[in-house]
Amino acid sequence: MATRGLVAGIAACVMLTVSGCPEETPSNRTSIPIGSLEQQLINTYCTLLFQCSGQDDVSFLRLLFSSPADCIANVDAIIEESLTGDLVAAVDAGNATYDEAAAAACVNGLTATDICTGSGEIGQLCPDVFEGTVSGGGACTSNVECGNGLYCEREFGTCPGACATKKSPGQSCDRDAECAFTGTKGFARCQVFTNVCVNIDNSAPPAGPGTECGFTGTSPNLSQVTCTDGNYCKIGQGSATGTCATFIAVDQPCGFGDACVAGALCIETAEGNFCKTVTVASTEGAECGGALATPTFCDPLERLVCSSEESGTCLKIGDGTAGSQCSTALPENINCNSGLYCSNQSGVCTVVKADGEACDDDEACSSGVCDAQDLVCRAPNACGE
Repeated sequence: MATRGLVAGIAACVMLTVSGCPEETPSNRTSIPIGSLEQQLINTYCTLLFQCSGQDDVSFLRLLFSSPADCIANVDAIIEESLTGDLVAAVDAGNATYDEAAAAACVNGLTATDICTGSGEIGQLCPDVFEGTVSGGGACTSNVECGNGLYCEREFGTCPGACATKKSPGQSCDRDAECAFTGTKGFARCQVFTNVCVNIDNSAPPAGPGTECGFTGTSPNLSQVTCTDGNYCKIGQGSATGTCATFIAVDQPCGFGDACVAGALCIETAEGNFCKTVTVASTEGAECGGALATPTFCDPLERLVCSSEESGTCLKIGDGTAGSQCSTALPENINCNSGLYCSNQSGVCTVVKADGEACDDDEACSSGVCDAQDLVCRAPNACGE
């Protein structure tokens, strides 16, 4: 298992699950001010993360962050952009309202399942927190600006769009935001492959071993069934439905769709794929690789990468300053210091470019936008593109 793939998985996992609506812990708080929302998202993600069991990306995150406090202190390093920036901007512009009490109510009711399975994004888990003020047909730059039952309809690269009525289950779609949920408890999604809106009811209680799980039922009305503690939903390739199974113990065979007990990952060995206890090395020169008796990965938060996927040593990658070595195997936030980016061409930290300068990636631009056609840095449009 490549270190680069693990780091990419970590970033994706954090962005997917934290973009739900978490907070510190389930509590009796009655309000969350908008200025506190982002930190509360991080606090709750990190707290509930340690109540998850199994699942490769989640399992590795629990190894990378030794405790909830360690996660809270360091998770910023692998989150490359604000989790709530667009939402807060819409409120500041008067195009959306924020309900502090609704945010607290949502947060208080969240569980580890919401975090561990990525059940939905903020608009799905917490539909009453942000409310758009723009009416149907009005100009918009993001979905949050549109009123209840509406979404921002626009093609990529065109801005602004116009608020349009969300689509009913069974209608064609391109994005989740286009779909209206017409059930009682759950969310709507634009179904992959079929590109039609579906209702997903998630009111069913967790299922035990041998029971059907995942997305069940017939489109456009589906149910999402999770599994009880100590079990995971084993889903075959190309399917959305699986069967609840007990997490696989250390040194037992594993394969596609399998999940190992917490602290272990499915590792390819000369004898086949087995669940192996893994560890994370945080010092330069430490042994690393998937072929070790205890598979060891290098801590990306310490700017370390393994010299070999099979068996090698942890190498220190630069110090983040201009001209120092960098690597795409590291999270961008700790790869290079502020005002710098990791150049794909030179492999060193380079000063970000001004508008009008040539570029090959958004990260190369101080504006965060590299024009896809002209390949020059430019200011983002009102939609942030």
